[in-house]
Amino acid sequence: MILGIGIDSVSIRRFSKWYLFSYRQLNRIFSPQEISYCLSESCISAQRFAVRFAAREALLKALNHGVLSNVPLLTVCKAVSITHNKHNAPIMQIDWHLLTEPLTTAPINTISPLISLTHSDSIATAVVLLQHSYHDTN
Repeated sequence: MILGIGIDSVSIRRFSKWYLFSYRQLNRIFSPQEISYCLSESCISAQRFAVRFAAREALLKALNHGVLSNVPLLTVCKAVSITHNKHNAPIMQIDWHLLTEPLTTAPINTISPLISLTHSDSIATAVVLLQHSYHDTN
């Protein structure tokens, strides 16, 4: 069952100097693994930071569909880390305990995000879909 969906696009130009930010500044928004990944190739660090920021904004929008409400963006930022699976597809990991109690009837450990990331030379876009994952206990 779909619980929420969000999409966000940002200008990559907005992130062109983020590679100059201190680790402390970046760590307010991104996980240590993301910072390392984004800074590993300076020529595309702006694209990497931008698409990950867009993913956080998209998650915030998906949460506002009734899963959670009034969660500050920086709280969402700290609860998220984006990695890749063995096929290099993005995976959004969420530390639900950093967020407030959900308003949905679905227990938080059964909510899983699906994420899609893309960018052009100038725009980064992310889509997040929150779904209720049923776990068979039999």
